[in-house]
Amino acid sequence: MPEATTTPLLPSVSCVRRVIEFAGLPGCGKTTVLDALRSRPRSGGIDRMEVRYWSDIYGASRLSRLPGRPGRYYDVFATTIREPRLVLALWRRALAAGYPATEAARWVCQFIRMRRAMLALRRRIRHNNTTILIDSGTCSNLTYFHRLGTALPPPIRPQFVAAAIRGISDGVVYFESDAAECYARAIPRTGWEHGWMRDISKEKMLNTYERMHKDLRGLIDVVESIGIPTLRLPWDTTVDERVKLIEQSLYQHHWGLAGTE
Repeated sequence: MPEATTTPLLPSVSCVRRVIEFAGLPGCGKTTVLDALRSRPRSGGIDRMEVRYWSDIYGASRLSRLPGRPGRYYDVFATTIREPRLVLALWRRALAAGYPATEAARWVCQFIRMRRAMLALRRRIRHNNTTILIDSGTCSNLTYFHRLGTALPPPIRPQFVAAAIRGISDGVVYFESDAAECYARAIPRTGWEHGWMRDISKEKMLNTYERMHKDLRGLIDVVESIGIPTLRLPWDTTVDERVKLIEQSLYQHHWGLAGTE
């Protein structure tokens, strides 16, 4: 089995509540691995491991008391007041990627709502020694704006990554991938979250995947450089191998139970 490149996925501490996000291109296998983890019995000292699907978290989130569309923009307004540098950096990245202004506004709004939904998820964790795995989080969503863009933005700054991710995710599982193969796997999918892929020609979609791929790899390098625990899963591994690598990392680095089966 190919070796995964990893820093400790979770620190060795007791009584913790952690959120680990998966990051990778659409079609790289994130949800498939999450399904496999969900079906496996917990062992090796992990008290609770829960899995969440981003479509459920985002779709069910009520992040403002204001109804409908005004509530969505209220989230952006509130975050702009609290974290103006983060919101400005999001706008700059979207516009640098060639995003139309109206679509840039929607993407910034979506990212802010996603970020607040993950914060709300952390607050709802009631038990200690709980690990929650999410099939898509801040890292993936920081690159998804490429789907309507036309250019690759400048390299992402560590200060921006720290502001966007720290306090939201405690670790990242990065699915290394091949852009063309991921596209071939993702395009037959149905559902509202994949509809945008069928609205773009194959050539443009492949270019979009290449931009997302390059941007995400650079983002993951920055994530590691600022000390956020990261597990890199090689592309040429099976689902079972990926599940085992994730579980081993959690057991050995989080719970201090190396070698436990």
